[in-house]
Amino acid sequence: MLKTKFLILFLFITLGKVLIAQNSICIRTSAGAAGFGNPLDGYYFSFDIGIPIIKGLELAPTFTNCSNISHRDVSYYWTYNEGVETTIKPDDYLSGNILSTYELYLIANPFKWIRNPKLNKVDIGLGIGYGLKAYKHYVYSFIGKDISGIQENFGTRQNFSAKFFYNHHYKKFFLGFIVGIVDLSQDANSIIGLQFGVKI
Repeated sequence: MLKTKFLILFLFITLGKVLIAQNSICIRTSAGAAGFGNPLDGYYFSFDIGIPIIKGLELAPTFTNCSNISHRDVSYYWTYNEGVETTIKPDDYLSGNILSTYELYLIANPFKWIRNPKLNKVDIGLGIGYGLKAYKHYVYSFIGKDISGIQENFGTRQNFSAKFFYNHHYKKFFLGFIVGIVDLSQDANSIIGLQFGVKI
């Protein structure tokens, strides 16, 4: 029984060494514009670790944060003579979104399957992710001396996302760009940015 356990442990360690030897682990970070209706109306940043499972395929735990929240301070308060007062100007409208996703991506890199030295210096990544999304959406509006709307929605739910990236390698480092869609099921927003990473 003990010999069987040692044999299984040895096989797992050997398999892990083979897989990692075929493809290095990649640490990637990216930042750029997030789209909430307009491709450039917000910003995002993302971080992931690409762990090879077989040649040309990797699992990548990924964290992404997107926002188009204004930096204006918003407050409502009550005065005896004037009633409701607010920092929002009359007939003004203010809204925003912030979200964070924690997902596990499966990423395919078909150039890894081609034996070509030039193509091996390039990554083409196609990924699908599944995980959890935490979000908040708000709408504040004001007409005259009456509050016409204070709405805040927040919560968590399951999330599906997709992304495509292109990287060019410079020894252990690489630089490229990324485009993607966060939350394919509903309330989707886009990301467009630059990506930087290192192989270890």
